Amino acid sequence: MFLQSPWSSQSPLDKVRAESDQGAAELLLACKEGNLERIAAILQEDHDGLLIEAFNQMGDRPLVIAAWSGHAHVVQVLLDQSAELEATNNDGNNALHCAAYQGYADVTQLLLRKGASIDMTDSLTGKTPLIKAVYAGRLAIVEQLLQCKADTSAIDKQGYTALAFAAAFVHTDILKQLLAHGAKANTQDVFGVAPLMHAASLGSADCVAALMQAKASADMVDDEEHNALEYAEAAGHDVVVSLLKKWHQHRHIETPPDTPRNGSMTARSMQLLGSAGIITPRLPQSTPRQHLALESHRTRSNAGAAEEAPSRTPRGDRQYPILNGSPEPALSNLGLTIDLEAELTREPTASRIRQSRP
Repeated sequence: MFLQSPWSSQSPLDKVRAESDQGAAELLLACKEGNLERIAAILQEDHDGLLIEAFNQMGDRPLVIAAWSGHAHVVQVLLDQSAELEATNNDGNNALHCAAYQGYADVTQLLLRKGASIDMTDSLTGKTPLIKAVYAGRLAIVEQLLQCKADTSAIDKQGYTALAFAAAFVHTDILKQLLAHGAKANTQDVFGVAPLMHAASLGSADCVAALMQAKASADMVDDEEHNALEYAEAAGHDVVVSLLKKWHQHRHIETPPDTPRNGSMTARSMQLLGSAGIITPRLPQSTPRQHLALESHRTRSNAGAAEEAPSRTPRGDRQYPILNGSPEPALSNLGLTIDLEAELTREPTASRIRQSRP
């Protein structure tokens, strides 16, 4: 029973919430910093076992934060304490999404061994862990996921495959890995743009050669009736233009002219030319993520929240702490999910697929 002094304006319920928020704040911060000793102490004091599923205003739970920060030892402890493996934040990113995007191979391997869903998509962009790893250029993670049979044909909400991102960001080694594991070379996005068009518009002769060896169609056109050759010509990529023209003239041979069997280009073909072209693959704009209002958080903690947002109450009707505001100044740094403005710092190129959100 709580005793309230007559001069205090804080109700017993407010006190419970404040203490809960403080414990959640300390746990999330400890997970971010990898402070295993502090984490163990907080969890030991949490007799109800609720703090392990506490989350901040972005929906980031301890496991998600630990995975994003690359603390494999913390991830292990949280999983041993029955943290929800597939719990997601407001954008639908779970621990595996975060570890794959950040490039933490040890965390990724640990989550996969625990049975994390390898092809789960986030709710904001529809990207799988494989697509996020390709987007960020994480070759080691891509190889891990491919060994575990990740779906190379999965597409996000804008129709982009992992192969499309590999071509658009000129991740040549990743592109070749995807093709070796059966990625489809001719999948078109919502505007009809195929991976070969991205590679051609950027002047990537290596990517163009690898895609053509995988039977990418140079005759395919997008919704504006542009093909790969036209993209290369508009951008002034003479090596790629020459390669595509010779490919048209020598369709009866298996390998493009001047291209060794392993898909690498000759010294002459490595002389990449040109800058941003006149035409570029047309791609949609991204939508910024939204912070949830305080009232929506409190609503999610009610008994009926299980039906509206099951990921917030993975253990039935238990009500988990939700951070409201920032009990500590350090918590302002805990918006740890993938953020468009913070992450997309790459230089603009002819291929506007780079505007897509991870």
